[in-house]
Amino acid sequence: MEELGYEIIYEKGNFKSGYCIVEHKKVIVINRFYDMETRINCLIDILDVVDFEIDRLSKESKTFLRKLTHQEMKLPIVE
Repeated sequence: MEELGYEIIYEKGNFKSGYCIVEHKKVIVINRFYDMETRINCLIDILDVVDFEIDRLSKESKTFLRKLTHQEMKLPIVE
């Protein structure tokens, strides 16, 4: 998310989805009471919601994203 220009904040909140995205400020707020696995799942869910340019990601991030999405997104292979 950092490579995409988003700031992640962990705060107390009663968010319907467990997180809140403040688009115009590129801030993501995740419920701080969530365990690590739930926080990670929220971040994965957010990838489906936010618009971003694949080219802004590092090679490592593209590879990681490709593994997360199980090749659903047609990302170019960068070597």
